[in-house]
Amino acid sequence: MTGSRCSSSTTARRISVTSASAAAAADDLTQYAMVIFLPDARDGLRGIVEKMASRPGSYTSTPSESVRVGEFMVPKFKVSFADSVVGVLGQLGLRLPFSP
Repeated sequence: MTGSRCSSSTTARRISVTSASAAAAADDLTQYAMVIFLPDARDGLRGIVEKMASRPGSYTSTPSESVRVGEFMVPKFKVSFADSVVGVLGQLGLRLPFSP
């Protein structure tokens, strides 16, 4: 995923949060966002996971001050789940990321 439109980045203590918004389709007004939490410490992922597990909803209270970012790239990754999320997300209108 690459993008620079509607991208923002915020920084909290020991965590940077980057988000990118995307529309579902040209004829659909629905919008989706991918939020990426980046720990500043090399081994900081465990702390982020523990914080989110102990305080559900804490990830929705990111700092309100944002900084516009330029082009950024997220490496390709695989989503796995016991059931296919592609069908569920497709029913919600998110088809473009899963089309060949």
